[in-house]
Amino acid sequence: MRFELTNNHYETVKECFADDEELLNKHHIKAGKGLDICVKDTVEVLSNNTHHLKFYSIFLKNTRIGFFGTEEDYGDFRFLTTFCIKPEYRNKENINEFWENIKKYFYLYNFYTSLYAKNKRAVNFCLKKGEIIKTFSHNNSVAFLFKFNNLK
Repeated sequence: MRFELTNNHYETVKECFADDEELLNKHHIKAGKGLDICVKDTVEVLSNNTHHLKFYSIFLKNTRIGFFGTEEDYGDFRFLTTFCIKPEYRNKENINEFWENIKKYFYLYNFYTSLYAKNKRAVNFCLKKGEIIKTFSHNNSVAFLFKFNNLK
């Protein structure tokens, strides 16, 4: 598994969301509105509501299997802004390798992510890896701020 910095947010997100019916119809904040609306919303949030975003494609051999984005220019505050693995690659081995690589990426720093409560699949994943440190309202929806201890 390797990560490659990319500026092609729209095409990457669209490719990774395309076959994720559960995300598109249940978990995404714009669920039920179709692929194009979900992709457009995600890319707009990444473009307009992030600072110093670094956006990476995740490859297994030469196949893009997902993406993630980070924000790190806040002193010791490191943020996993977005992440996605295509459904057909969501097996235990790939997920574990992805997470170990994310931890290596952040080195010895603790890091954070926020998720809408509606995204139960990602919330459940993050609960296994870290802890909710804050619950808040964002865009009229409940959201959580997670902290991951990278020294474990």
